[in-house]
Amino acid sequence: MTEREIITYLNKLPSDSWGLLATSKWKVKDVAAHMIGWTELDVISLERIDETEILPWREKGFDVNKYNDQSVQKYTTTKPDELIDIWIKLLDKREDLVENVGKEKIKKDRELYYYLFENGNSKHTFHHYQQIQKALGYS
Repeated sequence: MTEREIITYLNKLPSDSWGLLATSKWKVKDVAAHMIGWTELDVISLERIDETEILPWREKGFDVNKYNDQSVQKYTTTKPDELIDIWIKLLDKREDLVENVGKEKIKKDRELYYYLFENGNSKHTFHHYQQIQKALGYS
């Protein structure tokens, strides 16, 4: 399950499905916002690849839970179709950055960027797809 496959899936959902509870605190829309937040962080990281040796989420003091909450909050008033558009643009930008920076340069630290070479098909992505499926009653 790739991010683009999740986007295709989300695009087919009735609008009221976006408000279903997917976790104890996140609705389907919030799960998408959370994933968008991490895609944004990928873009930022790739834009700064020459400036730093450490990814933002590995910096001392980076609070993953706080970042997740901020990502969800950032998109609270964003409509689902706008969220999808934002996500697609970010994925396109991430792919362009991978091409422009160069895969070999990025692969030098495969531990940090391994997920960029899984075509978006990561355990993290699948985990959130399962949450959405469960919210829709398909568990």
